[in-house]
Amino acid sequence: MKLKEKYDIFDKNEKEEVRYILGKTVDSKKKAVLCIGVNPSFANRSRKDLTMNILEKSIGNKYGCFIMMNLMPQRTSKVSNLDFEMDEKLSKDNLSNYKMILEKYNVKDIICALGNSIKLRGYLVNNLSKIFDVINEYDNKMNFYCFETTKSGNPVHPRWIQYQNKDTKEKVNLQYFDLKTYIEKLSYKSTK
Repeated sequence: MKLKEKYDIFDKNEKEEVRYILGKTVDSKKKAVLCIGVNPSFANRSRKDLTMNILEKSIGNKYGCFIMMNLMPQRTSKVSNLDFEMDEKLSKDNLSNYKMILEKYNVKDIICALGNSIKLRGYLVNNLSKIFDVINEYDNKMNFYCFETTKSGNPVHPRWIQYQNKDTKEKVNLQYFDLKTYIEKLSYKSTK
């Protein structure tokens, strides 16, 4: 029996240790939203995980296409399990996938959903900076949002929505997020 595909936008490596892209098209006439997390868990073409479930419910039907990508495509349920050293090839391939998504889909809005875990690996800030550069090369008028920020100023991870709002059926309001200033602050702190 073939499982019904929940996601029509999907890219991974052969062993599924890496997931670059996960997304779904609902209405190709509407604009797309790209959500950037830290790393993928185990959702795949036919199986949602908690993060994807919360994101889809909280965004509602404002967008015709929803795409999830990450700073590092290595799959693990905990950021603390990411490799200590950055895999240069994975990072380079990830950037190529960002370029492809921006060119192929009508992405105008980007949701940052990083949480405090961005600070667990030094290369994550560097990867975010490179992704921001790719986005700016494509469209320097991109809209950046987050659900809210943590006390440390990091854009919250989608699971925060579930902890704050028991009923994830409600659409959550997005707020503007100054990604450029955020990266500058993170980069400054990491050089101290």
